[in-house]
Amino acid sequence: MHSRSIWTRGSLAVFLGLGLLITATAHAQISSGTDVIVGDLPSMANYETAGDYDAFAVGTTSCNIGDEGLTWISSTNQHPVIGMNMFRLKDGRFEQIGVSWLKHGFFALQGTLCEDMPDIDCVPGSGSLLGVGCSDPYGAGLNGSQGNGPRWEVNAATGFFEYPHDAGVNTDSTSKRIRVHVDDLDPTLNDGALYYVEGHYIQPEDAAADNDNNNASWRPLSVTAGTGTQGYNASTTGTTQRMDPAIYAWQDEDAEVEIVPVDVDDDGRFLVGYRVTDNGDGTWTYEYAVHNLNSERSGASFAVPLSVGSTLTDIGFHDVEYHSGEPYDNTDWTVTQSADQIIWEVDGTYDAGAPRVDDTANALRWGTLYNFRFTCNAAPVEDDLTIGLYKPAAAGATFTDDEVTFPGLRPDSGEVNVCAYVGDGVQLGWLPAAAYTSIEVARDGELLATLIDGEAGYFDANTTPGDYSYTVTGYDGATALSESNCGVTVPAATPAGFNFYASDETLTLTPGTF
Repeated sequence: MHSRSIWTRGSLAVFLGLGLLITATAHAQISSGTDVIVGDLPSMANYETAGDYDAFAVGTTSCNIGDEGLTWISSTNQHPVIGMNMFRLKDGRFEQIGVSWLKHGFFALQGTLCEDMPDIDCVPGSGSLLGVGCSDPYGAGLNGSQGNGPRWEVNAATGFFEYPHDAGVNTDSTSKRIRVHVDDLDPTLNDGALYYVEGHYIQPEDAAADNDNNNASWRPLSVTAGTGTQGYNASTTGTTQRMDPAIYAWQDEDAEVEIVPVDVDDDGRFLVGYRVTDNGDGTWTYEYAVHNLNSERSGASFAVPLSVGSTLTDIGFHDVEYHSGEPYDNTDWTVTQSADQIIWEVDGTYDAGAPRVDDTANALRWGTLYNFRFTCNAAPVEDDLTIGLYKPAAAGATFTDDEVTFPGLRPDSGEVNVCAYVGDGVQLGWLPAAAYTSIEVARDGELLATLIDGEAGYFDANTTPGDYSYTVTGYDGATALSESNCGVTVPAATPAGFNFYASDETLTLTPGTF
């Protein structure tokens, strides 16, 4: 049986006087090394509005579920920083609507909150060391203090951050807190919307132990009208969902949502959620949410393959608005559609020689979630989607590619959708299908080509006048999975120097020589 002590910040002087430093030797823990998680998001703080913005903060209780103590020294960069985010689920769209600056941890209490987890027992540490299995509470008011530091100073992949941190400037009641547009909370504009809050811890030892993919937790919110200048009040409901970022709230509400972890070797993790909805009218809505959990390389682009000739409408992008002096410029990403893909790209490029604070491009940074969407006249099929990376790999990294791919859904017409004579031959086009090991193209039953690299089309240099039938067949090994047919007419060549045009008028031509 183990003795346990629950300390309060009121007992700080006594605790420091004891100078306790106890390490665990006989307790089986969930993780090897230090491992800080958000064990609870107990309550919200609500602040006055300023202009078109409201502001909030959430309390966070951390737990060390590793088998080593977690360093918590306020006067160095060896302590946790705490980020807060707010999200909204509305009309099937899961979007981030608020982001905060970072509370810097300054003293570790030794609570027992996470002893409800298997094999967790609190073995107290000290004010500068969160003991094995122990918890530390920060109230919503403390996390919402306006002495917090900016996110730009933090490398979430390594846990490193500058210290002392930039103090910034407070201009109103929303500065450095979770700042949200009032219109994103107004119930008359957000009928049926659901809201969520997320807490996220970053600490260098935790990152070095490779235990930093479980550092964010979420909880549902109730949002109601406030009084006077308070705008709206947010309060926690339900229970805290430990060790899952808030994007999983989308899946919790909609079982059709898929979420894919996308790890960048020698860096961090993205989480991609997607949902494709059949609109029942021959179109499908494609909704993607990309959350950068802790990638320092950050996101610079998001690309989805398309079928040749696909018709896209309602193309959209959504990001979250940085504030209070964070350097990022909040510029929306540009979108370009070509015959074989749609791609959204950040406005700006990374300059390795510039100071970190001068890196202002609105890349998909850690702790933020961006959305990409469109409606298309083609049903979904599995294929690889792509996140382009903003920063180059760190020195010595083994993975140096400038993009990562992951499985998802994209439009697939399932048939030849380009079949036309183009002047010097016949152009065929279709959507390349990753499920096919080969694609055969035949004209009038005669095999023209066998394609094995997922090509999106084939050009037949046939100029002989006549009517032709083309067949495109996709194979998995020796098994034909799909077959599509089309017909095309190659016209007779126009005699050189002859140019005749007949309008819809009636003319009488007398015999003669033209």
